[in-house]
Amino acid sequence: PYNQLQKLREIVSTLDYLRAAIIFPSPCGLHLDEDKIMTTDIFSIKFGDSRDQECAIDFNNVSFSHPLFILYTSGTTGPSKKLVHSVGGTLIKVVMEHMLNGDMNENDVVFYNTSVISFY
Repeated sequence: PYNQLQKLREIVSTLDYLRAAIIFPSPCGLHLDEDKIMTTDIFSIKFGDSRDQECAIDFNNVSFSHPLFILYTSGTTGPSKKLVHSVGGTLIKVVMEHMLNGDMNENDVVFYNTSVISFY
């Protein structure tokens, strides 16, 4: 495995508009003191702790097929087509990629970023 934390620190330090980069818990105990890099424990305390109503996030239960995002094809061979991705389908795909294809588990540290695609 490759530790990408230094690269993440460099990227985050150049993004003035970034509010936070969230790092999911790791059994190896990452100790990060940067203002913009936080573990999910810190994120939970700052933004999701239901005991603090000022910071609580309102999560909505939605169906498996509820639309999550829309991607558009490039349109190089005709008009662009929209592709609607569902909450459940996206969750299954992410789990498959990370656990099955990537052989990732609770001992891995992962820096995951998106490619340049358009979300609408």
